[in-house]
Amino acid sequence: MMTKDEMQYIIDYEIIVDCYDDYEVAMGWHIYLEETLNFPFEAEVKLKKKGGTSTLTKVEVLGVASEEGGSENPEIDVEVSAKDSDFVMEVPISRLQNIKADEETLTAFKIWTFWNS
Repeated sequence: MMTKDEMQYIIDYEIIVDCYDDYEVAMGWHIYLEETLNFPFEAEVKLKKKGGTSTLTKVEVLGVASEEGGSENPEIDVEVSAKDSDFVMEVPISRLQNIKADEETLTAFKIWTFWNS
């Protein structure tokens, strides 16, 4: 189990080291998650149906969505595909629940969650 100090060290010296503004911090996180998360993996995400109700749906997380043009938005989007679907959609990484992945991926999510708390 990783301590808060260990997570803060990774954030300070691996993810946002040499970042001078919000854009660079966002890009540091984007690169870290893209390089650290091992795709594909399974998770669940609340998806809204046509009638307005939401349902927790099992998805396959395929990768980090491209950061076209860059952004200062601290949220990172991932590409997901619902089971038995050929469609790929982008959802904020913070909406993923019940993640089933390897230890390295789960640790990256813990660090991301710690940063955003």
